[in-house]
Amino acid sequence: MDAEELLRRYAAGERDFSGVDLSGVNLGRADFCEINLSGANLSEANFVYADLSGADLSGADLSGGFLENADLSEADLSRANLADCIFVGADLSGANLSRANLIEAAFTNANLSGAILDGALMGNPLLDGADLTGVDLSKADMDVFPY
Repeated sequence: MDAEELLRRYAAGERDFSGVDLSGVNLGRADFCEINLSGANLSEANFVYADLSGADLSGADLSGGFLENADLSEADLSRANLADCIFVGADLSGANLSRANLIEAAFTNANLSGAILDGALMGNPLLDGADLTGVDLSKADMDVFPY
């Protein structure tokens, strides 16, 4: 599937795109509220300024993805591979990141308030300026390093 087909089908009301391969696609500024991309291959995809609020991205591979200023509020990113993702300025408030791979992810100036990080692999995350209000990092694995 390519970006044009996804946009067309989403606009037609379809919401379940679980397991699709969209690696490397450019979906910046797209509106994908409450889309189901669970288990999808979204590695190195561009979701800059995209609206993925309430999306199901559980088990998805977003490694190396670009999600600057994206809205991921209340999204389910549990068990997702988010290694090396760029979340600069993104809104992840209330997102479920439990058991997600966040190694080397960049959350500079991101909003993580109320996010769930139980069992998340957080080796070397960049959290400069991130809002961690209400986040319990004690249940995250901060000692994991990719080396």
